[in-house]
Amino acid sequence: MNTARSTNNRRWGGLIVAVLGVIGAIYLGIGARNAALDGAIRQATTELAPTLGARANGSPQAVVHRLVTTDASDMAFLTVRDRAHRLVASDGAWSHWFAGWASQATVRAWRAWLYRTLCADTYRSVLDGAQLHAGVPWWRVAVIAGPPFWATLLLSALGLVLFERERRAHRQAPPRLAAKGPGPASAWREWLRRAL
Repeated sequence: MNTARSTNNRRWGGLIVAVLGVIGAIYLGIGARNAALDGAIRQATTELAPTLGARANGSPQAVVHRLVTTDASDMAFLTVRDRAHRLVASDGAWSHWFAGWASQATVRAWRAWLYRTLCADTYRSVLDGAQLHAGVPWWRVAVIAGPPFWATLLLSALGLVLFERERRAHRQAPPRLAAKGPGPASAWREWLRRAL
């Protein structure tokens, strides 16, 4: 009886640890995503402010290209639109991918799918109504999340392993033998027979 109870407790303990690990990883992942995107928008706003304020100070397209192609930035893509939603500048770190493989429209569609799949992105209105659409690759988000994120994922995996091991042990355990002597129904029938 105690063995069955301890197996059951370990099984539930493993499940609880797995759920807490997943919740922790989600929480830390969301925090890292927001931090990465906030940093990207802050950097883009700082770099673009002079060029958007006065075009004589440089080309926004050159700034956007520099932001997405240098290692100093975590951005995978950046699009800038003005208050009237007209495109001012746009570029992506993977803009050369698939070049020459298909028509230009198809290549743009493939790259757009890659950016949507592989990046966390955000829209922000900054600089007197200018709109920034920035994306940061998910692997950069995982790096920013750091060791606590990976520790919670490991904790979750260990909890699942414990749960599964205890579940299998419970299934493969030999069935308990019935206690010797009459069961409750048999005892009741025996008492009735004697009483009558």
